Amino acid sequence: MGKKILYALLLVLTAYLGFWFYQNYSWVEEQKEVGFQGLAKRKPLLAAEFFLQKIGVRNKPVNGLVAFRDTTNMHRVSSILIATKRETLNTELVDNLLQWLIAGGNLIVEARYCKDTNGESRENYQAEKTAADPDFVFRLWGLCVKTLDDKTIKAQGGEASPVTAVLADSEQQTSIQVYFPYWEVLKQLKTVKNYDLTWKIEDPSGPYLMQYAVGKGRITVLSTTDIFTNDYIDQYDHARLLLELVQPSDRENNNLQSSDMQKSVWLVAVDNMPSLWRWLWQNAGYVMVSLSLLFLLWLWRAPLRFGPVLDDKPVARRELLEHIEASAYYRWHYKQLPRLVASVQEELWEQIQLIHPVIRRENPKQAWALLEDIARIQQAEIKKALMPLEKISEKDFEQTIKNLNTLKNNL
Repeated sequence: MGKKILYALLLVLTAYLGFWFYQNYSWVEEQKEVGFQGLAKRKPLLAAEFFLQKIGVRNKPVNGLVAFRDTTNMHRVSSILIATKRETLNTELVDNLLQWLIAGGNLIVEARYCKDTNGESRENYQAEKTAADPDFVFRLWGLCVKTLDDKTIKAQGGEASPVTAVLADSEQQTSIQVYFPYWEVLKQLKTVKNYDLTWKIEDPSGPYLMQYAVGKGRITVLSTTDIFTNDYIDQYDHARLLLELVQPSDRENNNLQSSDMQKSVWLVAVDNMPSLWRWLWQNAGYVMVSLSLLFLLWLWRAPLRFGPVLDDKPVARRELLEHIEASAYYRWHYKQLPRLVASVQEELWEQIQLIHPVIRRENPKQAWALLEDIARIQQAEIKKALMPLEKISEKDFEQTIKNLNTLKNNL
């Protein structure tokens, strides 16, 4: 009976908790902006690529440092959009680009930022020229991007609104709306005489787009190319402007007449090579993840030991006499008896010089006579024991060592 009551109470408690949870919690869907992922995160002009492909304009993302070295391939394209500041392009690559432009290319670039100045004096012009040099856009057309302050924007009537412009070369006067950052405008710091201005987009704050005819080609300089990136190309008429820039409707006075050439476009979103690690992660991500896991596994296993711990016992050292005995045995074994006798003789002479300074090694006859009186050993035995030897038998070796030992003890 008691178990049934307990089970009933648990059932009632479970039902109450379920009802309470149902009354206080509910499923809610929430949208959260996570930004671009995958290719869209690494390629800012990916949406522009898809847009141009969809309308039939063949395009290809390239690296400016690599592509601009191959002049043969450059002359097979009609338009090049460079969405960078071109800070890594050297003189050789710029010359190739200008030759392609004069031969009939259609180039779209953005200007670099001007160095802040307060006037239009010659000194300020030289300062800005030095800041922008060697950028060919500033060097040839004198164009750079000027950032306006709030006071200037208010005085010129600038506001956060799209700019309405009429497409160049449009017979029907087609108008588009483009939102340029109104606080950044193009500034021309010198007069251009060699190139004709064919199109301009501006508002009271200043120009945002300026297009010039260069030889058989044309160059379009914008205050920014961000309007063509994944974030902004779907806003206003940015995609329509991109199409007009890479494939102008009017091609007179231009040698790009073939449909194949008109549909060939390069999109340059990077003009330098990425670092090796970045390139590996971008192109071999799974391999890098696998290697990282293997490295972590190695770190986990590396500190582990194999087998029992060795006893930390002090190393036993031999006595000095054992080393001397081993050295003497070695010489005895290899028939080096004269060297053993010589070492004993040398030690004995040092002791004689120390105890009896009057006995000189340089005067052997006097030394034999004095040692005979001191040690009471015949001079012949003393002479035989102390004279250097080149060869000696084992029997003579034993007798000589005995004589040397007797002489040593009787000093």
